[in-house]
Amino acid sequence: MLKLFLEYLLPVVHEEEKLRFSMERFTGYSNRYSVRNMVVGVVLVFGSTLLGGYGESLLSTLLFVFGCGFGTLAGLFMGAAMDFHRRG
Repeated sequence: MLKLFLEYLLPVVHEEEKLRFSMERFTGYSNRYSVRNMVVGVVLVFGSTLLGGYGESLLSTLLFVFGCGFGTLAGLFMGAAMDFHRRG
């Protein structure tokens, strides 16, 4: 099992790391902040839930669904913008 890991899986992981670093160098965007981006998205989702009140009416349910999508996208874009600003 260890031989299988060393011969087949370790080179795949190494190639994935090289690809990630080359993409990071090409795009200027790092995946290190993706967890923070998702946390920001979750906070925005909970904020929209408090405003909308999930399940009380059709309008509030639609507001909740819109808030989920908007919160996730806003968190991702906000993290990417902060990362881009940090890199100059």
